[in-house]
Amino acid sequence: MIEIRISWPASWQICCFFIAINVFVTNIYELYILKVTVLYFCRMNYVNKLGSAKRLLYFFGVRQKIAAKNLFYSNSTNQHLFILSPPFCGSTLLNEIISSSNNVSCNNNIGLREGQHLPIVKDILFAEDRWNARKEINWGVIHSIWNKYWDKSKGVFLEKSPPNICRAKKIENEFKTAKFICLIRNPYAQVEGKM
Repeated sequence: MIEIRISWPASWQICCFFIAINVFVTNIYELYILKVTVLYFCRMNYVNKLGSAKRLLYFFGVRQKIAAKNLFYSNSTNQHLFILSPPFCGSTLLNEIISSSNNVSCNNNIGLREGQHLPIVKDILFAEDRWNARKEINWGVIHSIWNKYWDKSKGVFLEKSPPNICRAKKIENEFKTAKFICLIRNPYAQVEGKM
C-alpha cells in the first residue's frame, strides 16, 4: 500500500488550482452565453428579421419579466424622454449612455434600440411611409404597447426612433410628461455615415 501525504502548502496549491479551473470554466460559459446573445439578438438584419421567431420569443420573455416586476413595483412620477434625431447622428450611443442609469428604462435594449422595432409597433411605425409627417398614427395604441416594455419602477422612460423627429408635437400631446433631446450633425458627416 502506498501512502500519499500532502503537506498543507501542497494541498493549498491544489485547492487554488481547482478554484482557478472553476473560475475559468465559469467565465468561458458566461462568454459563450454572451456570444450567443450577441449573435442571435444584437446582430440581426433588422429590415428582414424584425418578425423572426427568435425576436418574438425574446420580446415575449421581456414583456413577461417586466409585467411581473411592474405588479410589485411602480413609480407614480414617471418622465418620458424622447431622443429626436435623424439617422446616423449618434442617437444609439446617447441611448446606451442614458440607459446605463439605474433610473432609466429603455423600451428596446437590443440592436438599434428603437421602439419602432418592437413587435406590433413595427407594423405601424416601421412601414414604408415612416418618414411621412402627415401619417395618421394612433398614439394611444403605441403608448399602450410601449408601456409593456418600460420598467415602471424606474423614473424615466426612454424612447429613440428616428422618425419621431417628424412627430414631436403629436408625441407631446399623447405623452403628457414628455421631454425631448434633439441631436443634429454636420450633413456631410451624416452622409458619410450612410456610405
